[in-house]
Amino acid sequence: MTGSNAETRFINAPAVADSLASQGWSIVVSPVEVTASTNTDLINYFEHTRARTMILRVAHHQTAGRGTHGRAWNDASESLLFSLGLPSLPAAKMAPVPVLVGFAIAEEFQKLNVPVSVKWPNDLWLTTGKMGGILCEMAAGPSIVIGVGINLDLHQHPQCKADMSAAAALSSIHPLEDVVESRTFWLLRAVSAILKSVGEYMRKSSLPDWSRWKKFDFLVGKRISVDNNAGQVETGLYSGIDAQGALCLRDEKGVLRRFISGTVRILEAS
Repeated sequence: MTGSNAETRFINAPAVADSLASQGWSIVVSPVEVTASTNTDLINYFEHTRARTMILRVAHHQTAGRGTHGRAWNDASESLLFSLGLPSLPAAKMAPVPVLVGFAIAEEFQKLNVPVSVKWPNDLWLTTGKMGGILCEMAAGPSIVIGVGINLDLHQHPQCKADMSAAAALSSIHPLEDVVESRTFWLLRAVSAILKSVGEYMRKSSLPDWSRWKKFDFLVGKRISVDNNAGQVETGLYSGIDAQGALCLRDEKGVLRRFISGTVRILEAS
């Protein structure tokens, strides 16, 4: 799975490969101008090749991008769209990875004065709305495919139905003077942060203490409802994330409840 010179005009793929190699990461970089879904590409790749190498699939546009629970992911006018394929990750270790990836990106981007935060389990938010999302899926091997979509620029501001907030883009903080250069820069920062955090998680088999991430957490201090997508809806005060990546909610009766997956809606700030 490779890209031709014509396919790399939207990103500087050699610079990405060289930078990651200089950091000690041996990764195949595979750019493509248009694909249905970078996640689907890598799931098929691992299924048919049984490859044991890491691979980074980057696209300029997707025609069938996917979010969680079967939702569609539509490209912004300019987007950062990539999937990172990591072999040899047991399924038992999968559950906290979306949370880990979100906080890794938020922590790294905030170092560059992008005030992004994480809305559990897999959304990246600016104060003006949703900037990106994360979709992690298991593949053959076993392997994990980490898909990330980030709005770089928006010609218009579609609605995010879950919270009735406008979408947001990174260009509202950092104008895109050169889209190729910007896409390459932010891709490297995101992928490097993900690799570092997931590598640490694999060594320790647990997430860092949530207090490390509290300042990056969009839900702190908010009353929320959580739909576990299986008929159970609970409301209460958001109470952080535990060492397994589960959302903790203090319900109306004061009982602490855990959710390992679900859809969160913000009711009001407390």
